[in-house]
Amino acid sequence: MVYVVPSYQRLYVWNREDQWEPLWSDVEDIANALVMDAVSKGSDNVDPRSVEAHFLGAVVLKMSGNTPDLARQLRVIDGQQRLTTLQLLVAAAVAELRTAGLPNPAERLKELTSNSSSSATSGLNSYKINHHWHEHGHDYERFSDVMRAALGGDTTDSIGGPMAECYRFFQQRIRDWLGARDTHSFTASSALATTLIMKLHLVGIYLDSHEKEHIIFETLNARGEPLTEWDKIKNYLLYRADQEPGLGQEPFFERYLARFDDPWWRKAVGRGAQRPRTDIFADYWLESRKKTPVAVRRVFREFQKHLDVEDQQLEPRMDELVQDALYFQRFEELDNSTMNREVQFHRRRLDLGIGAIWPLLLYLQRIDAEKSEREKWFAMLESYFVRRVIVGYQARSYDQAALELLNELSTRSDNQTSTTNIMLKRLAQYTEAARIWPSDSEVKHAVLNRRLPQYAQRLVLSAIEQRLISNWAGIPTLSPYVQIEHIMPRAWQPDSWPLLDSDVPTSGIEERNHTIETLGNLTLLNGRLNAAISNARWSIKRKEIQKSDNLFLNRRLLEESTDEWTEVDIGKRGDWMYSIIVDLWPRG
Repeated sequence: MVYVVPSYQRLYVWNREDQWEPLWSDVEDIANALVMDAVSKGSDNVDPRSVEAHFLGAVVLKMSGNTPDLARQLRVIDGQQRLTTLQLLVAAAVAELRTAGLPNPAERLKELTSNSSSSATSGLNSYKINHHWHEHGHDYERFSDVMRAALGGDTTDSIGGPMAECYRFFQQRIRDWLGARDTHSFTASSALATTLIMKLHLVGIYLDSHEKEHIIFETLNARGEPLTEWDKIKNYLLYRADQEPGLGQEPFFERYLARFDDPWWRKAVGRGAQRPRTDIFADYWLESRKKTPVAVRRVFREFQKHLDVEDQQLEPRMDELVQDALYFQRFEELDNSTMNREVQFHRRRLDLGIGAIWPLLLYLQRIDAEKSEREKWFAMLESYFVRRVIVGYQARSYDQAALELLNELSTRSDNQTSTTNIMLKRLAQYTEAARIWPSDSEVKHAVLNRRLPQYAQRLVLSAIEQRLISNWAGIPTLSPYVQIEHIMPRAWQPDSWPLLDSDVPTSGIEERNHTIETLGNLTLLNGRLNAAISNARWSIKRKEIQKSDNLFLNRRLLEESTDEWTEVDIGKRGDWMYSIIVDLWPRG
């Protein structure tokens, strides 16, 4: 019997804490009970009937023909994590029993891992489980290396990856367990072999060629890692590929789905409840196509319904999905290699932590438009988001606003110019706080009076610096390591920073402490100032900034300030910043 794990199956995700430790605990409990029963009876032989079997869940298998040497070949639909782990556990037992000088139980166990004759001519090795892996590499590709070393008496120290880690975990546990029972070594070895051969039960569900394997795969996991929405989608797509003429699961997987096994896609991200990027993208992609919200827990169901109801051919739809995925990945993992208006928009979007508008962005990227027109869309959206952050409005309704825009564009836009006009009109017409595009007067009031969150301070100050630089050359990339500095320090002292109106110190202190936190009192530095200098009087601090910093923000600050820095100066600088902000992010 040969069990084939296709390359499109999930990566190996079992780990020590969640699966290996509990599995070993089950094995240990059974083996201990067998030893205790034999010792209590004064016998060296264990009685398998004295201990109940342990149920490990179910595996789903589908007949996949025979190997050239006529061994039955079964495709593993679900249970590859469990079967792989059990094989590594058995291999560890074989190695440790041999080391302990107990060859008979070792040979009995080895029969569970290997076929008596090789199926190499079919592209399979002699192990009971064969893992295919695709061209991008796969966790399972080290399985054969580990098994070869374990069964051949070699060390696995030079083998990396989860396969080797799993094997070494069980190897150490078995070594410790046998070592603690050296006075009953024969009984212990027999108990361990009996446990692994007879007392761990799996239910096998065998499918015929007409059964829908993805439905069973979705519902069966037992102790396994919970399926993500993308795991369900992937297996449904593979089922569909098997049904359509001219498509095969393996080539379909390599062409469309292999990329999504990359660690970048599998990583869980987000604020609060995190989800794999695959699930997040699938959610956004569906919303961009259906133009309606999709609940987190219904992404797979809605995906399936979308393809089934539309009765669409699979390959054209997958071409669209991959193209959108490439766009999504490009602008979610930005680097500093290029800078243009679209990259700048996405960089600032990421700085603001905005992802809910992706359905709209995916829709827009499918429109064939001139670069200049696309730049208008990004400028408009950026202005909308940045102004709302400056004024202090919440971001909760961005997903709804994006879908409203998407729906209006899909029904009314017939060219790239109308897209711009529709977006402008829709954003400008909002009046409620949840969606409003703040006016210039609201922005000015916030700049002069509000303390912005630090991420917003950095974004706005960096944008102003970039604008000052770009008067000389293109769209610059600013170092991510610049520091925000309060020109008048929070730890100001009256002798170094005297109040303007010393006759009413209480109200003056309150007003100053409020004004200090506004944008007009903030700047960027290439590095932190010494704390003593940062809190020193302005005449001293000014010279230190002049000596060590070359940012355009500070050139203007030093040129236009005197040896005093007061609330009046903060207000004037705030007015100047406001004029640049509304120019950077115009409303309309």
